[in-house]
Amino acid sequence: MTLARIFLRTAIGGASTLVPLYLAEMTPVKSRGMLSTLNQLMVTLGILSAYLVVICPLNVLRTNGA
Repeated sequence: MTLARIFLRTAIGGASTLVPLYLAEMTPVKSRGMLSTLNQLMVTLGILSAYLVVICPLNVLRTNGA
C-alpha cells in the first residue's frame, strides 16, 4: 500500500509538471497562452469540485444531527 501511494504521488507530480510543458511546446504560438490558462483553470475547478463533493455532505450531516 505504501509503495502504491509513493508511485501515485510521483505519477501525479510528474503529470502536473509535464502536461503544461507539453502544451506550451506543442501548441502554436497564437493559442499557447490560452491553452496554458485553460489547463490551469481546469485543474483549479477540479480541485474546487472535489472539495465541494467532500464538504457539502459533511455540512448536511452536521445540521441534521447525524
